[in-house]
Amino acid sequence: MGAEVDLAAHFGFIQKWMLIGPFDNSAGAGFEKEYAPEKVVDLAATHEGKKNLRIAWKEYKTGNPYGLVDLNKVLGKNMGAVAYAFATVTSPVEQPVELRAASNNAVKIFLNGKLIFFREEYHHGMEMDQHAGSGTLKPGRNEILIKVCQNEQKEDWAQMWSFQLRTCDSVGSALPGTQSAQRHTDGAGERRAER
Repeated sequence: MGAEVDLAAHFGFIQKWMLIGPFDNSAGAGFEKEYAPEKVVDLAATHEGKKNLRIAWKEYKTGNPYGLVDLNKVLGKNMGAVAYAFATVTSPVEQPVELRAASNNAVKIFLNGKLIFFREEYHHGMEMDQHAGSGTLKPGRNEILIKVCQNEQKEDWAQMWSFQLRTCDSVGSALPGTQSAQRHTDGAGERRAER
């Protein structure tokens, strides 16, 4: 009809993220290891990453209409590596939510510090909504953390290190009244992971 459509808003894709990495995933050991962001999200902190390098959170906004974040582009080309992406969504009311993600890599998804989805499988293809975790948004700010692990395969088709994530209801419609936003931090590390 000639109308401009905001696909990211239509589907509920998060486009604004804070990213940190690489942490070590040599021999796949990083998937189960709880690195600092799984314990406390402190956007002012630096951490010891892969090869003993100091790493810090980076603000990133993807221009991709489907919310694709290319971690190779943002954090550098890394193999045997772990990255974390953090965002917040604001909900006007308490409501059920599905966090639907896609990645060619192994992932864990946390909502407000609680693990709601994980899959340790590499290079199985990437399709929208291939991973889904269910939870509840509380009124006000909610915190989303996704862990994306890349392995050490050398084939050309194994070089992708990326993800997309959206918030929606159980039938896939973007939740009205929610929006992605950055959390401002005073460096105190407000959120601790729950088990």
